[in-house]
Amino acid sequence: MKKSYAVCIVGLLWALFNTGCSKEKEKLAPAPVEVVFGVSHIESIDIKTAGDEDFICPLDEDGNLMLPTHAEIVITSSEGVDNSFAPSVFYLSGRLYTQAIKLDPGDYMVTRFRLRAGLDGPVIMSTPATNSPYANYITHGKTVAFPLTVEAYHKLSISTEVLCYWPGGG
Repeated sequence: MKKSYAVCIVGLLWALFNTGCSKEKEKLAPAPVEVVFGVSHIESIDIKTAGDEDFICPLDEDGNLMLPTHAEIVITSSEGVDNSFAPSVFYLSGRLYTQAIKLDPGDYMVTRFRLRAGLDGPVIMSTPATNSPYANYITHGKTVAFPLTVEAYHKLSISTEVLCYWPGGG
């Protein structure tokens, strides 16, 4: 009886060992990475609109400059999938930042970057498109669309530039 009991244990251990060894270890995908945008507002005093009027940021009903509270960001994956984000924005030591968004590691293109007064409020600042007449006021390579590479396990801070938004201005 002892011999059959020992054979069963050996057989069971062999089965467990072979099952465990024959399974390929599942690779866990890296966790999404936090991405924060640091925003620089490019002063728009010298930029003129089509009507030769001063190009100024939108004003509220009291005549005060509107302040951004949210960003509107569209990031396109290398597969062509658009991902939309609407993080809150905040000032830290005089600089504007977005709350972190999370992206899987990979290559992306930032295809829209706007700042709004409210989640669905008016656009008050924006990064112009490469073909916009205002693109020359933004640092080369910072107009939309600009590339973004997210690496696993590395938080990312992206420096962006915005101009005051004028709907007819491109």
